[in-house]
Amino acid sequence: MKSLFLKYKFEILIVLIGFLWIEFLNFILQLDIQNRISPDAESYFESAYDLYFLHKGHQYRPVFLALIHGIPFLFGCSNLEVFKACYPINFLFWIGTGLLLFKILCNILTLKKSFYISLISIFFIGSAICIFNLYSENIYLFFIVLGFYFLQKYYVNSKFLFLSISLSIFIISMLIKPGAKLFAIFLVLFFVKEILKNYNNKAIIFLYGSFFLVLIQCGLLKKQYGDFTISYIDSVTYYNYLGSKAVCLSQGKKLNQLDNPRMDYIFSISNTETKKIAFDDLINQISNNKFYLFYAYLSDVYDNSTAGNTALDYTININNTGYFKFSKIFFFTISKFQNMFFTIIGFFLSISMFFSSYKKEPYFSLISFFVLYTIFLSGISCSQGDRFHLPILSFVLILIAKKIFDKTKHSFEPLQK
Repeated sequence: MKSLFLKYKFEILIVLIGFLWIEFLNFILQLDIQNRISPDAESYFESAYDLYFLHKGHQYRPVFLALIHGIPFLFGCSNLEVFKACYPINFLFWIGTGLLLFKILCNILTLKKSFYISLISIFFIGSAICIFNLYSENIYLFFIVLGFYFLQKYYVNSKFLFLSISLSIFIISMLIKPGAKLFAIFLVLFFVKEILKNYNNKAIIFLYGSFFLVLIQCGLLKKQYGDFTISYIDSVTYYNYLGSKAVCLSQGKKLNQLDNPRMDYIFSISNTETKKIAFDDLINQISNNKFYLFYAYLSDVYDNSTAGNTALDYTININNTGYFKFSKIFFFTISKFQNMFFTIIGFFLSISMFFSSYKKEPYFSLISFFVLYTIFLSGISCSQGDRFHLPILSFVLILIAKKIFDKTKHSFEPLQK
């Protein structure tokens, strides 16, 4: 037992410290007894309920995420209990992300440095608070980090098996957050030569399997709503947020989602119509309102880069403790600072490393591309706090570790056979 502990002491410490940290936040901020259910959480619940009891897909939330969120139904949980059960489910994905980050860093730094930097990710306030909400952030981040973990193994060992697993995970991530689809498509195209060269390799079954899951998702929506698509969420998000803000700015108004006639309209029409209306609106604004559309986009990116955690902002002092108000303000401020600091550092560091590493160490260029992709994509929406940028924080840590602490000359290029 002692030898086992010594072998995995850092992993055990990450789990232990992570658990104690989450319980500490839970105790002082009363996170597990909050009664507010956000609209996003409601839609995540609806998708899980539809899948498990009505055996159908959801127009906004993909089936793979619904499958995970609905696990409590398998144990007889009631509808309300599903919202509470998100805590243990999200915790497993959250702590799993920390462990994977540690493993990735171990190929760059010493064990101790990898451990200490991994602990920084444990103390990201936004990700920790999201554990207590029926959100997708921690589940999505786990799969993205898992994808990069296997991608690193591919670059270290030059085995197609690891590349196939990695790409299949990135493809499946589209079924957690549809916004990941362009990044997944980019990666498939980036490795298309390697894929074609190994088309008869047994390991390609992982890629086929992930494509099949995507086809199932698209097929469900085609059957139910008439469009062969992963989700309608992109059209609705653009129309309600970026498009609405551009219109408001052109009229000298401030966007108010509680009084947004565009939102009422887009939710009053069929899903198929939303895609057409949103696309036509985008083309119209590019043609006739491009200045305010671009201004709105920059405003959204700024908003998502400087905001604190909204789930924490909405917590209330149910137990009437004297330290709640200070604790809430303190941790909200920390979440805001973490978002700003890592977004700014991540943006400039990613630009630098994307161009400097793409030939010798493409692994870090791909991480840089993901960070930039996430930041730029966040411009389609606003008023979501730090949630859009939470996925990049762990990867910025990897880039910082590589830039500052890694003094070796090794490369993650595949070995030549």
